[in-house]
Amino acid sequence: MAESASDRPRAPGQPGQFHAPDTTLTDYLRVISTRRWLVLSTFVVVVVLAGLYVFTRTPLYRSTAILQIAPGGPTGAPFQGVTQNGSFASVPRRDFLETQVRLVASEKLVARTIEQFSLHKLPRYSKTRNLASHFKHNFAVEPIRRTWLVEVSFYWPDAKLGAQILDYQIEQYVKDYGDRRQEVANRGLENLRKDKDKEEPKLEEARRKLLEFEQEHGIMSFEDKYNTIRDELMERLKAEGIARQGLAECATRLAEIEKALKAREGGSLPDVLNNPLIRDYRNQMAVCEQGLREGLKRFGENHPEIKSHRAKLESIKENIQVEIGRIVQGVRTEHSAAKTLLSLRSGEMAAQKKAVMALNRLKLEYDPLKRELDARDATFKRVLARISEIEHVSAGVREGTIRIEQHPKEETKPAKPRRTLILALASLMGLGLGVGLAFLLDCLDTTLKSKEHVSRHLGLNLLGYVPGVPELVGADRHHTRFAFAAALHPRSAVAEAFRSIRTALSFSVAAQEVRHIMVTSASPSEGKTLVAVNVAAAIAQTGKKVLLVDADMRKPAVHRIMEADQTPGLTNLLVGEGASSIEEVVRPTGMPNLFYIPSGPIPPNPAELIGCERMTDLLEQLTETYDRVIIDTPPVINVTDAAVLCNEAHGVVFVVRGFRTQREVARRAIEVLAQSNAQLLGCVLNNVDVPRGAHYYDSYYRYQQYYYYAEDGAKRKRTKRERRRKDDTGSHKATA
Repeated sequence: MAESASDRPRAPGQPGQFHAPDTTLTDYLRVISTRRWLVLSTFVVVVVLAGLYVFTRTPLYRSTAILQIAPGGPTGAPFQGVTQNGSFASVPRRDFLETQVRLVASEKLVARTIEQFSLHKLPRYSKTRNLASHFKHNFAVEPIRRTWLVEVSFYWPDAKLGAQILDYQIEQYVKDYGDRRQEVANRGLENLRKDKDKEEPKLEEARRKLLEFEQEHGIMSFEDKYNTIRDELMERLKAEGIARQGLAECATRLAEIEKALKAREGGSLPDVLNNPLIRDYRNQMAVCEQGLREGLKRFGENHPEIKSHRAKLESIKENIQVEIGRIVQGVRTEHSAAKTLLSLRSGEMAAQKKAVMALNRLKLEYDPLKRELDARDATFKRVLARISEIEHVSAGVREGTIRIEQHPKEETKPAKPRRTLILALASLMGLGLGVGLAFLLDCLDTTLKSKEHVSRHLGLNLLGYVPGVPELVGADRHHTRFAFAAALHPRSAVAEAFRSIRTALSFSVAAQEVRHIMVTSASPSEGKTLVAVNVAAAIAQTGKKVLLVDADMRKPAVHRIMEADQTPGLTNLLVGEGASSIEEVVRPTGMPNLFYIPSGPIPPNPAELIGCERMTDLLEQLTETYDRVIIDTPPVINVTDAAVLCNEAHGVVFVVRGFRTQREVARRAIEVLAQSNAQLLGCVLNNVDVPRGAHYYDSYYRYQQYYYYAEDGAKRKRTKRERRRKDDTGSHKATA
């Protein structure tokens, strides 16, 4: 993430910082436009390589056939699937399909096809060791979803021969599948017949053992006998329960009667009260008592009738007691009979239990014999059913459930390579790769190129752009014709750029009180001297008196631009040797209001010389004479001269070379200047490469270029037109 200008220390007196906007689509388009040749080259290379690939490969024609592959019919299941008490399950759909898909193009069938068509004699396969394995890659077998259909494809340079090869291949597969099914069925039938012969004696032996067991124990049907004895046991159990319940009821009645007799309350017993004879006796006793009471009222105690009633009443009571005794005796007899019955039923129950236990012991011997017989019988029946099934359908087993639904046809258009698709994908890939490389290089590029870069990474306002001048290369680098463009070429784009910088400085609030302007850069060869000379010339064109001071005492260049001697100069004036006054070192430039002081001879200690008090006094004297003093200084990073001098200068202009100056280097230089209390007026982006980076710059700068070249082109056209007119006139004269 880029560091914002507000995150870095700000030098004293530094102008307000520009905050770059967020990245937009236009910024991405600028990156692509700037590196459009890289994008275009990558695109062309990828497309050309793809074109070479698709147009140099031998075209392959695709032959297609459709097979129906479905499991079914007898498969000759192994005998274990029958004898293990489970039915044979068909092969699952997925496993069966995967198996058959691999068998369609198996090496065995492929080798047969190669032999049939003599493909091993073809030049393309003459040096191939494992031809079958290599040849099978020309086949493609793909199941069609949710169906039993399989699509078989074959790719071959000859469409007709390819269709014949595929047709032969699938026919051999179907034939081989039928042979395998027939072989499996025959082998399975043979195995099942052998197993039938083995199982039949075992079944007879199991049946014989069971029959002997039944005869030995006199059992006609063991299950019926077992059920009968079990039913009798349940009846005995029920009868014993009834007898036990009757005994309990008799015991209860007997206990109640004996208790009532002890309490002499036998007359209140339910059996007594419910006895009809006793009820009759009690009615007679009631009548007799009634007659006795009436006789006592009429007669006396000794009256015969009274005596008769008393005798009759006693007789009735005796009869009642006799009947009660008879009832008690009956209950006791009934209780004894219930005891006897319970004992009888318990004996019968015990005997029945012994019979059941004996039968259970026999059942333990009978059940294994029965189970073995049933198992042998079931296995034998399954074997017979399986044999019958296989024999029933063995006549049509070759056809099975695999057949050819569609035979291959001869194709007219090649299937591989798919030229249109490959070229389209290559175009997209080439374009994407080119754009990706463009953004990658843009991310790796840490140079400063635009106003946004200067503001974002340096925190400075951009005073203006200086376009690149192609002629300023090599030996003519400091030639006056090009380096002094603001004065010698006032209508050029370079001159217009410096006038824009001059305007930016003049409208800067911080520059209103600036008399000394120091021009410096982070490292050498960034164009600080070019900027200093042309900015001075541009300010002088406004009528102000400007002095250009070459304070670069290590690698001076102003005197070469002015095509003059290096001495006497600033060094002589500061040392006091070779020049005693300012007038002796100040020289005219040939341009009104513009003067300069060369550096003079190179001293051994430039930093100490620039930082002396005489330099301070000199700048104060120059301020009294000139409106502006432009000071060209060495780079900030390499030496300390600029850092020392910026304390005396009122303002500093920082020069950055577009597409060359690294962000970190420029940032360190700004930090050095800020630590020296420099007042940074702004930054100049020098040597801008217009054709490569025009989209990095604003519309104002592009308008300048358009205006200059349009006007210059008009002049050239007019010149050519005039020459053509002169040539035409001369030719007419010659003709005349």
